[in-house]
Amino acid sequence: MTIRKNLVTLLIDGQMVKARAGDKVLWAALDNGIYIPNLCAIRERPEPDAGCRLCWVEVMGQKEPLPACTIEVKDGMSVSTAGPKALTLARAGFGLLMASHALDCAKCHANGRCELQIIAKSLGVSLKPKELRKLVRGLPPDSL
Repeated sequence: MTIRKNLVTLLIDGQMVKARAGDKVLWAALDNGIYIPNLCAIRERPEPDAGCRLCWVEVMGQKEPLPACTIEVKDGMSVSTAGPKALTLARAGFGLLMASHALDCAKCHANGRCELQIIAKSLGVSLKPKELRKLVRGLPPDSL
């Protein structure tokens, strides 16, 4: 029997989980069956890109939400993936991503197993942001 050393215990959405010291909150959550939307996190990278701005979480003791891919787990920390500030930021980030996405799910080979569809469902938002105009591509440059 192998004993895992250097484990920390933390709460994520009220669920007590164990993770390796030094792991990011995102991996601790995903490894324990707690979904946090994300697109850019790659476990093998030493430092996260934190570019998609979808994995916002609220950490007890912190004033503002933080990206879960950038925070290292700490013993006894308490994390909420569904706090109002975190959800507002994640929904805004998702809306910005989708504003420039060519949305034609019916013709897409990933339809039904698309990460964007999974994220939209988890955040409780539409794939088409209503408050942002669609970004039109391929327009000629303006001339002065």
